[in-house]
Amino acid sequence: MGDARIQPTPVRIIEWPGFGRIWVKDESLCPTGTFKDRLSSRLEESLERTGLLTPETAIGSITLGNTLASLASTFLRRPEEERPSVFGVFPAGFGARTIGPDTAGRSMRGADLLARLERLGARVIEHPLEERYLDGASMQRLAEQVGVRFRQFVDVTNGIDAPAYRIILEEALPEIGPAPLDYVIVPVGAGILFQEAVQLLRERGHHAVVRGVSVLSGNSIADKLFGYYSPYYDDLRKRAVAQYAPGSSDRVELVDDGAISEALGVLRAIGVDAEPSAAAAFAALSRLPAGSNVLVVNTGNGIPWGHGPR
Repeated sequence: MGDARIQPTPVRIIEWPGFGRIWVKDESLCPTGTFKDRLSSRLEESLERTGLLTPETAIGSITLGNTLASLASTFLRRPEEERPSVFGVFPAGFGARTIGPDTAGRSMRGADLLARLERLGARVIEHPLEERYLDGASMQRLAEQVGVRFRQFVDVTNGIDAPAYRIILEEALPEIGPAPLDYVIVPVGAGILFQEAVQLLRERGHHAVVRGVSVLSGNSIADKLFGYYSPYYDDLRKRAVAQYAPGSSDRVELVDDGAISEALGVLRAIGVDAEPSAAAAFAALSRLPAGSNVLVVNTGNGIPWGHGPR
């Protein structure tokens, strides 16, 4: 099964030091360089089907760049009569951040990313996200503050009404073939990819355990994984681990910047294109039994998107 709007991304086999061979689902080859294009594609399909692909619709998200870059690239290229507004809420102070470096050693200023998104036609605002949870009504008020006008507002911060990311595993599993897969490792920000991976594997009676990987600091080099809005955030803050459900072996764990930096170095040597938030998943390999059959989802590299067309 595939996504008609996005070419299937490859599964690579690589050697990981001290571990052995692993499979890597490489989402860096999506149009804007990250798995966020999967969500944008499904949303575009849904809005077309429901007649909401119009200038009277606004699409909003809390974001650290990749989601809004994907939404802007997907929707702001539509004909004017089919072009919704695209709006992103960034953490306060985002413009002063340095994003990266990625596996090619590139980094960029948050302000440069915001400026490019605005040149594309997206509306952006920086907001103190740590103060309180932003519900849909709050998101709409912020959109109105920056001049977005709409009849319908679609908040995709916590996903959309249809599964957006399970297609990643649906593409990967047939390529892996009959080998007994033991673990699937994914980065966790909002947690949607993690949840959809667990749901798909359990529906299929697959025994592979899903390990999610996250961080607890907005100053981490993997800053795209830091989300107050994640359903796993409180448990991670209290116990450094969060289960998918009570009694589940599928869980989210924390990794530190040192391990992420080491993973970036290995990925650079191998030639895998990834930003720190994607490399965090590889940093968790050292916690698994050596020789396990593992699939790591490389969620990609949004940093080059800010340096020019891919």
